[in-house]
Amino acid sequence: IIADHNRIQARVREKLAGQTKILVNGNPVNRFSTPDNRECLDFLRDLLEELDLSADFSLMIDASAGDLWTGESYRLALTDGSSKNSDEFRSYWEEIIRDYQLGFLEDPFQEQDFDRWAGLTRNPDNCRIIGDNLYSSDSGRIREGAERKYTDGTLIKPNQAGTVSAVTAALKAARESGQIAITSHRSISTESTFLSWLTFRHRVEYIKIGPLQSDYSSVIRFNEIIRLTEVRDVD
Repeated sequence: IIADHNRIQARVREKLAGQTKILVNGNPVNRFSTPDNRECLDFLRDLLEELDLSADFSLMIDASAGDLWTGESYRLALTDGSSKNSDEFRSYWEEIIRDYQLGFLEDPFQEQDFDRWAGLTRNPDNCRIIGDNLYSSDSGRIREGAERKYTDGTLIKPNQAGTVSAVTAALKAARESGQIAITSHRSISTESTFLSWLTFRHRVEYIKIGPLQSDYSSVIRFNEIIRLTEVRDVD
């Protein structure tokens, strides 16, 4: 799997090398030929097919849709500039999920758009709807969201929960309420391996670890998981 991951990353870099770049918040971002977000998804889907890896890897989106919310609608300011009300945005996601067989969709709506969260989660598809900002690693909010069927799973971020006790409570809440738990670091690079230890210790099935080819801290966390697993197998 790691070798295949590296093949994907290398091919992505090759294909994006000639792309036009724009600056977004001071960071260089690749500009595709059309303003439609589907072009990026087509790019990734076609790349997996080219490498004969479609059966082994799924497309996943971290939408962070709270950042798109203007107070009245969701505005896709960096792509086609369109604005969609809550129902239109839900339909947009339903089309994306259907057309690209998404595996996971994280934060598809802003944190108070509860009816759309629940409506999308009720869809009879294989895409798992994941709450991050919706829950902020808070055990009480996770239990409430699970009871109201807002999501299929939740991200658990240790430095978002704040304390070891709080992150343990969040993991317990996810497990007891039938939510998929995904451990994750915040959007920073750190050499701390606590996330790896937490994932291993609580037998969490998924970890959001970051790109292995471009972020050295992701490699450190991944290597620690491998070491911990090897020790367990020996014991």
